[in-house]
Amino acid sequence: MAQAASWKPNGYPKLAKLMGRSSEAAIFRRFNEINMLNLLNLQAEIAALRKEFWLQCNADAIRGPPYENLSLSFETQRSVNSVNDPKYEHQYHILLRLRAKMKEYNELLLQVSQLSKLNAPLKEDLSFFRTWIQDPKGGADFLAKNNNVESFLYEPEFTKDLLTLSQFSSPGPENDPFVRLLRKRVVYLYHLCIGQRLENRSRIVDEESQTVQYDESAINKGANIIATVLSSTLPLIAIVILNRFQRTETRINIAVGITAAFALILALFTNARRVEVFAATATFAAVEVVFIGSVAKS
Repeated sequence: MAQAASWKPNGYPKLAKLMGRSSEAAIFRRFNEINMLNLLNLQAEIAALRKEFWLQCNADAIRGPPYENLSLSFETQRSVNSVNDPKYEHQYHILLRLRAKMKEYNELLLQVSQLSKLNAPLKEDLSFFRTWIQDPKGGADFLAKNNNVESFLYEPEFTKDLLTLSQFSSPGPENDPFVRLLRKRVVYLYHLCIGQRLENRSRIVDEESQTVQYDESAINKGANIIATVLSSTLPLIAIVILNRFQRTETRINIAVGITAAFALILALFTNARRVEVFAATATFAAVEVVFIGSVAKS
């Protein structure tokens, strides 16, 4: 019992422990090409069974009673069995095989469809994962040491085939590139200045490498607050800049530049749709126009 308590996991058990404590590290391969191959294989088998079924229906139609009526009644299909002719496989048997194959095909198709909805890992999460794998105090590069097919599961060439179970990787409106950038920098600065000095064992996801995790919901909330404050002050900042110039023509030119920069920032750093970018830019430009017009009159 004492030996079990003192045992420190390594390799896959240690990686599983990290994934269990931090969903951002729960990164897996999709094996998308294998799923497609299996779907294509099942599709071909179903097509062959379908052809076999229709050929059997045609053969039964010209065979005479009772086989000529099999296509008219499922009850008749079930009642006629191979006792009459041991070498004969009638429609119902083929239909049962087709049903089983269709069930397998539909289940796999739905599973692949659900897999396709899972998000790819964020760049920062994937970077942390690969760093931890190679860290002597983390994964100690155990995958590469296997020197087999497992060594290449997370290589950069397979990045597009990776998925994550983290709920915070969704590219929704509250998780745009700007918020993710703020979240990454703010958390780094917080950990550097405050977090690493606070002892909280519940945050540690890997004791040996001292990897810690902060509450993602709190991080998102803080990042969203900062983003909201910054976006709310942008019109005022634009007015302050315009107020430093006296000529109306100069103000108009500067307003054009600021508006273009505002639209570019929205397009690059948010997940806003084109119509939303247009609406926000039009509102922003309206504030500038009102200011320029009111100052010109005065």
